[in-house]
Amino acid sequence: MKQEFHERLKGKWKTWWKNSPHHDKFSRIDDQFPMLNFNKAKDNLMRKQASFIVQIRTGYVLVNKFLHRIKKQENAKCNSCLKNLGIEVTKSIQHFLFECKTYEREQHTFAQSIGRHSKDFKFIMSKSKNIEKLVKFMVETK
Repeated sequence: MKQEFHERLKGKWKTWWKNSPHHDKFSRIDDQFPMLNFNKAKDNLMRKQASFIVQIRTGYVLVNKFLHRIKKQENAKCNSCLKNLGIEVTKSIQHFLFECKTYEREQHTFAQSIGRHSKDFKFIMSKSKNIEKLVKFMVETK
């Protein structure tokens, strides 16, 4: 009876989750919510690193796009791209991880360690080894 109850409860939760407004946002990152791959990887991470991965996954990471949205930053632009290249681009997590010229060397090393799917955020978050490589990238870029 207990197993049957848990299976029914799990089915209800899955239905509720698929109808949740957050489902689309998280499914772009990880199909296996509730963060099964992250739960495996977090055992090898320090608390601060695990916290940063959660911020990336939820979109509440301290980059200009988010800081501007919560009125803590004047604009959402990447200051280093504006200063060094004279181009205005939004500093999102996507920009930081894959596009910002300031971190080109670190991005290249990160891409080599991940392989051909290095720009596929869902792939990166799908394996605990890749999550650990992402943390290494974060440490290198400070």
